[in-house]
Amino acid sequence: MFRLHRNQSGVTLIELTIVAVLVGVLAAMAVPKWLEYLPQMRTKTAVRDTISTLREARSLAISRKTDYGVYFDVYDGNYTLFANTADPANQAFSDEDSVITRNDVGLEVHMNYTSFPNNCVVFDPNGAASGTGTVMVNSGNYQSMYTIEVLQATGRVKLHEGYYYPETYVSGTN
Repeated sequence: MFRLHRNQSGVTLIELTIVAVLVGVLAAMAVPKWLEYLPQMRTKTAVRDTISTLREARSLAISRKTDYGVYFDVYDGNYTLFANTADPANQAFSDEDSVITRNDVGLEVHMNYTSFPNNCVVFDPNGAASGTGTVMVNSGNYQSMYTIEVLQATGRVKLHEGYYYPETYVSGTN
């Protein structure tokens, strides 16, 4: 006698529904945590971009043998990379300087404070900075705070987690 065997390897509609419900429940649990972490990711990105711009200014100053600087506009939340061509002795940003790039820190990110004179740091051709100073950046919900420090003698750019003042720590790493 000859028997027909049916293929039993298919998936039923009930099994598909159960999998879809489980994926939906897991996604619903993950979305609030992801939304909570989003401002912290934006802040870290803004801080890395700012550090990159500071290092680029120093590198341009050394390679092109002219002063380059970064001006921080804490009120509008942006910073400008410029060639200090208008008045190199002034070591400040002016409208006559050549603007290389202007960057915004982005959504939900705040540039709170800078300790640089005229909110500006200028690097000279030997890589030194116009002064030691800091720029403080935080997320809109204050869950993540960072301080970017530039050292005058070497032009080195350092990152500190939390608010860092050269004399004291509020919280952070060295």
